[in-house]
Amino acid sequence: MRKTFTATLMSATALGSGVLTLGLLCGSAWAQEAAPDAKAAETGSTEVVIVSNRFTAKTMQLKSDNSISVLSAADLQRTAVHNAAEILGLMPGVNVMMTGNSFIGGIDGASRGEGQYVSIRSMNSEYNVNLINGVAVAQAQPYSRGVQLNLIPPSGLQTIVLNKTSTANMDGDAIGGTIDFRTPTAFDFKGKQRGSLSVSGNFESQADDLGADSTGYGAAADFSRKFGAEENFGVYVSAYYNLRHYANSELGGVMEASGGDRAYALSYVDANGNIPSGMDPIQDLILTGFNVGVSSGHTELWGGTVSLDWRPDVDTSYYMHLTYAHDWTTQNSSLNQIVGEGTVRNEGTSPLDADGNLKDGYIAVGNGLYQTTIPAVSNRLWYETNPLHSNLSTLDLGVKKRVGKWHFEPNVFYSFGRNDRPNHLEMWTTSIPAGSTSSGAAPYGAATLVTYGADNFPVAHLTPGMESTALNPGTMPAPCCYEVTSGLSQQEKYGARFDGGYDFDQRLLQSISFGAKYVTSNRDVSNRDYTVTDPDPASSLGADTAAIIGYYPGFPGKYDYLVPIVNHQVVAARYNALTDTQAKLDAASDICTGGGTALGVLTNYNCNTLSGTETVSAAYVMGKFATDTLEIIPGIRYELTDVKNTYWVRNFEPDPDDSTNVIEVPGEFQSNKASFTKVLPSVFLNYRPDAKTVYRASIWTSYTRPPMFQLGGSSSSKYDPSTGTTTITKGNPDLKAIDAVNFDANGTWRTSNGGYYGVGIFYKDLSNYIYDSGTGYINSATSGSGAVLISQPKNGGDASVLGIEFEGQQKFDGMPAPFNGLSIGGNLALQTSKADIGTSWGHDERMQNAPDVTANLGLYYAREKVTVDITYHYSGAYVANYDVLGKGGSWDNLWVDPVQHLDVHAGYDFGVVQLDLSIANLFKNYTYYSHIGEKSKAISDIIQSGRTALLTLKYAY
Repeated sequence: MRKTFTATLMSATALGSGVLTLGLLCGSAWAQEAAPDAKAAETGSTEVVIVSNRFTAKTMQLKSDNSISVLSAADLQRTAVHNAAEILGLMPGVNVMMTGNSFIGGIDGASRGEGQYVSIRSMNSEYNVNLINGVAVAQAQPYSRGVQLNLIPPSGLQTIVLNKTSTANMDGDAIGGTIDFRTPTAFDFKGKQRGSLSVSGNFESQADDLGADSTGYGAAADFSRKFGAEENFGVYVSAYYNLRHYANSELGGVMEASGGDRAYALSYVDANGNIPSGMDPIQDLILTGFNVGVSSGHTELWGGTVSLDWRPDVDTSYYMHLTYAHDWTTQNSSLNQIVGEGTVRNEGTSPLDADGNLKDGYIAVGNGLYQTTIPAVSNRLWYETNPLHSNLSTLDLGVKKRVGKWHFEPNVFYSFGRNDRPNHLEMWTTSIPAGSTSSGAAPYGAATLVTYGADNFPVAHLTPGMESTALNPGTMPAPCCYEVTSGLSQQEKYGARFDGGYDFDQRLLQSISFGAKYVTSNRDVSNRDYTVTDPDPASSLGADTAAIIGYYPGFPGKYDYLVPIVNHQVVAARYNALTDTQAKLDAASDICTGGGTALGVLTNYNCNTLSGTETVSAAYVMGKFATDTLEIIPGIRYELTDVKNTYWVRNFEPDPDDSTNVIEVPGEFQSNKASFTKVLPSVFLNYRPDAKTVYRASIWTSYTRPPMFQLGGSSSSKYDPSTGTTTITKGNPDLKAIDAVNFDANGTWRTSNGGYYGVGIFYKDLSNYIYDSGTGYINSATSGSGAVLISQPKNGGDASVLGIEFEGQQKFDGMPAPFNGLSIGGNLALQTSKADIGTSWGHDERMQNAPDVTANLGLYYAREKVTVDITYHYSGAYVANYDVLGKGGSWDNLWVDPVQHLDVHAGYDFGVVQLDLSIANLFKNYTYYSHIGEKSKAISDIIQSGRTALLTLKYAY
């Protein structure tokens, strides 16, 4: 049986001052070797407990000054999920997202088949603070303040603490919550020396179904030792390596409709080409193209930690903790595309010509209505890569010193984060079947392209020639064009912190805490694009056996369309050969211009180049008043933020040779500044009528700064000769921070028969709401008059979220053997949100990435050497993006369907060796299912990534 252990680390209300390290601990060595201290876990001392099982995690939640949720070592090691983002879904009110809006988003991100971001209590990822052992990590996303958590594997962690409320000594920019990822030091183990070694193997079922590489493996080791006669100097080191191969099937309908192909249409239009009056817009929307594809690749994770701690006496501690995590992911996607041509381009124009005659592509159906037709259909191949190169490191040095009733904790820290998409390669082709037009699209003429089968998958109704091409993609022409986009983004963050306080004896005022923090960060972002044409392509796709080395079965069980397996090395070499001279590369520059000129190259190189600095100065003071049963913790925090952004401005001026034309002239870098000053009061009340019960109530304030891209992104200055006005588009340094007043009340109880129960309610009142709009300016609005107009992003209005959370854990120790090893546990969060997103129509929208329901239910068995866990997870539907088709309304919002999966784990402890088997998504539920419109699945993206199995063998001494 695994044993409970505890470790003295820090005050539960001082998580911002934590000093732990990111490393790797596998299996249950903690449970066997860490120094047990059940007394500390039960007495309610101010020390945080590092926990090995779910029940000591509940004790930690009970004793904390603020509302927290805790994942223990048992939660982390008994899972086959891919990363820390996914395992956070076990916590109440946490929603795990498969994709975001950064360099890679939409179905491209989701097709990796792993969780990447989390929202907490309806608040999206940029509203949360992420810590590694108390150090705020660098935010390396190029267009958002969110942190991509798939970088961190669950096996590299010991405990995860989610702070759902923030006291004055915690960072103030956490409206949703503060996530603290923790690992140990040498002093958290009993004995002078110990270590562990583990090996693992993993299996991906969908990759196996596709005939791709479906296996992976991992290895990890950690070692700790104490030195000196009194063992007061400790060293802890750990390292890990994990390799995962994957291949996932995808259906892309939203991808085709909202991307460059705009493969959707209005089925019926009025005489102006618009949706008929009184018709539900979503019911008028039809899909006119989709793709079937496979996304494959591998992910390598490696990293480790070094921890040095010296404790010369009981009142003094010196420490140096270094952490490092690295992610290198390859992702190669091949897509067999069927795309209707010429439909959406007619939208908004009359189906009648100037003489009142019906145009081609329309059928008159009476009552002033016209049905659109799909003039032509194109079969295509598209291949793209989405490599990810990211890393995250932290360095933490400090001292903890107690002198009488005083305590002082000076600390310096550093964090570096990178999130690059280097050399994103694309190639494409358009087939020309028999009877096609010169544009490569075959005549079609029907009013609909698809009907729908099981699970609302579209079924294409093609001509025999089109169907033959879709079933035999090797008959398509070889690719005509190659494109490479290189996106780089990084942030470097460093600073210093001082925390101190004074403890009083036997008085109503128990303690006063105070501190200050200074942190500055530098951010750099660039994105450059080059396209070249192949002057000598092969006769057909199938004839190019160097580049096309086989075929995947596409989406087994749904489509027979084959998907080419592309030899990436060959394709990359061809692109490099076509751009082997500077002149060729210059001609290929096209992210902002057509290329071919020195100005085009200059613009392409700089137009999406951003840099900036951000400095935050903070100070706080906090007191603690207490009687025998009541604790009152008032506090106030002050934060001053200064931001400076540098960005490129594109300039367009009148053509001196043609007054009706505008030409681009060389641009230049400009900069702007923004500042935010916040005073954040808070008060926390804890009523503890006995040692096993606590009732909490709190009011606290917080805020979130706008993304740096929205404050100072790329700019352009364009002259319109027809009106004589110049329109300047740029970021807005006058954007307001999102402010929040937060209310939280809850009660938790531990029963005498092995139970733990909790219920809580929370409410957040926000102003100046901002959602994640990715690479576009949010709510861009034009102001000014006369010769100069300025278009800038703007804040939304008010927003709110109301929720209730239930949590419980019950052991059945009193039952006869072998049933006395059973326990059951879970949580349920119900929440409702609304936001004024700042558009003319969006005054009452659901918050982004905020499901109304999240739930977890687990059945556990642990007796003698055997452990078994069966867990069920459910997360409700949510809005991922607003108005994805640009229709000026909420009916075309992008919704993500509920996610549910059943996971199982079984383990056996042989003594010094432990064996664990975990299977995630046992019944192979779809991992991502998005669609345009809440009630319609006519236009959907779907990912099937199957189940994941993980077998781990660990030796510990």
